[in-house]
Amino acid sequence: MIYKIQNEMLIVEVDSCGAEWKSVTDKKSQKEYLWNKKIDAWQYCAPILFPVIGRLKNDSYQWDGEFYSMPKHGFCFDLPFEVHQQKKNKITFVLSETLETFAIYPFRFQLVISYTLKERSLVTSFIVTNQSEYEMYFSLGTHPSFCCNQWDKLEFEYPETIPAYRMNDEYLLDGRRDEIFNGGNEIILDSKVFQDGALIFPNLRSKFVILKSAYGKPRIQMELCAPYLGIWSIPGEDYICIEPWFGIDDFTTHNGKIEEKRGICTLKPQEEFSYDYLVTFYE
Repeated sequence: MIYKIQNEMLIVEVDSCGAEWKSVTDKKSQKEYLWNKKIDAWQYCAPILFPVIGRLKNDSYQWDGEFYSMPKHGFCFDLPFEVHQQKKNKITFVLSETLETFAIYPFRFQLVISYTLKERSLVTSFIVTNQSEYEMYFSLGTHPSFCCNQWDKLEFEYPETIPAYRMNDEYLLDGRRDEIFNGGNEIILDSKVFQDGALIFPNLRSKFVILKSAYGKPRIQMELCAPYLGIWSIPGEDYICIEPWFGIDDFTTHNGKIEEKRGICTLKPQEEFSYDYLVTFYE
């Protein structure tokens, strides 16, 4: 079911299936900020990634001596969330474990996601609670797709020197790193930048990034508060995914144990993890 929140400036539509943004529009101009076409290679607008990000080696992980299968990016995409609260400018969704999720992810959890409009910004807030009697391991992220044009650019707060991780043909990290910034603070979104797949950056200095047109007009600005940032598009398509992540794909050398996975988050019983980030949509 599609739910709507709004204020004087923006209208946001969210699907309770996956708690996924489906549309962000300017109330005055009707300008759409989200890329919501459907093509074979990309069927979503802004899915939630939980309890893994990216692909696991052999599409599985090991915990407590058992092996469990897990699809790429986890299982939130197509699960129904409950609406816990709704106001004109805010909506809160809740997801807890089911028999189906427990079969592939043997942890009792609660995932609370709130979306709040504040002027021209949309705040996304997460609370993950471990309701098991043992430690819980998870990753969490988002995968929003924003409208853009070729030769638009991403402008970061500071010049960056961190090389990007690259994935192999099986969507696993193989240790390759590419220099993208070369000491600058921009990535030009031309037809070549994603020919070898997504760019994954760990621990950037910058605390925000701005998507700008080729002529320098800002489109959106995103806070960068997570330890990893994924950037991806299909070459030739008119969108860019800017993805804050707590976690990353498996490395080819990973031993499969979830507790030893690079970037994994850990919660003790009844412990909470909270995180929020803000996206500003310019006129």
